[in-house]
Amino acid sequence: AEVQRILADKASGPGVREAAQKALDGTAADLRHFLEVELAEQRQIDNRVKVAQIFSTGGPAVQKAARAALNGTYEDILKFLKEGQYTARAEDDRAEVQRILADKASGPGVREAAQKALDGTAADLRHFLEVELAKQREDDDRVEVSKLMSSGGPAVKKAANAALDGTYADILKFLKEGQYTARAEDEANAAAAAKPTPPAQTQNTGTGQDQSTGQAVQAANVVSTTGSVSAPVTTTGTTAATSGQLAATGVDDGLGWEAGGAAAAVAAGAALVAASRRRRSAES
Repeated sequence: AEVQRILADKASGPGVREAAQKALDGTAADLRHFLEVELAEQRQIDNRVKVAQIFSTGGPAVQKAARAALNGTYEDILKFLKEGQYTARAEDDRAEVQRILADKASGPGVREAAQKALDGTAADLRHFLEVELAKQREDDDRVEVSKLMSSGGPAVKKAANAALDGTYADILKFLKEGQYTARAEDEANAAAAAKPTPPAQTQNTGTGQDQSTGQAVQAANVVSTTGSVSAPVTTTGTTAATSGQLAATGVDDGLGWEAGGAAAAVAAGAALVAASRRRRSAES
């Protein structure tokens, strides 16, 4: 019955459990040997293993105290497991909370809870590190995303809103990467919108109505300036007008009637007006 009680005790280590089960599967002598000899030996071994495990996961103060216990007597081992580990852990916890409080990356919620823990007991320090810290960090990160969303451009707002609607992992990803990608997109769109649009350029090909009109105006100006019109000169049986040469100027426009008909017609009309005026002046 005693061996069964030890086997069911949650405080019993793996070495004690294994030896107890072996005794239960043996004889009455095995049970007695376990209780009188093996139990104490296995408990010492289990306790030393436990101290070594605490050493491997503890902070600086815990490691220092655990090392001292392992280098001491079995009474030092028991004292560390009963008291020393908790005193050393409280020292490490206080140092860790102070580090978090001094960290510029800590948000307002984390800072407030950390200060409250420092003003409390060792249990308050442990509760902050094991429970409150993670919750306060998530709350602070969500507030930070909300601020970025309210002050950001369209792409930042869209990415922040998606993060807030997602998991905490989405929040962390947005703060680490997403906000910068979205901000670059907003800046690129703003730069493109601010870039002036070049004015539309019209190319004068030297043909069409614009050139024809210019030629006509030039011809009319010549007629108006000289006050007279030269008679067409026949050179090879054709008149200059049919070859695109204006009689008023004696300059070949190189177009002919098909290409520069409008210019030639206007120039010819101006020449006829001038000739008609001369005839009326002579008759009078």
